[in-house]
Amino acid sequence: MKELVLRDEAGYRLRVVMDDTLDPGQSKNVQFFQEVKNTDGSVRHTSSHQFFMTREELNSLGQFFRDTTEVANVAFVRQVPTKTTTKVFTSN
Repeated sequence: MKELVLRDEAGYRLRVVMDDTLDPGQSKNVQFFQEVKNTDGSVRHTSSHQFFMTREELNSLGQFFRDTTEVANVAFVRQVPTKTTTKVFTSN
């Protein structure tokens, strides 16, 4: 499982989680999570959207984002067996 935090602000977070399906060679399970946070940072409300996408669809989506957006600050989170490690990439 891989997780990408697209935006993490005081009152809002947007995450994308991607995982294999039962047939990992054919498609991926992609979930988008919109989280509203309380003032203490805890999550108050979560909305999620789930898609099953092939490698070609994911590549098309990635190309769309590359073609239509500039590089922005993004935090990338990768799963480790016992803990989660966060790496932050920033653009200048």
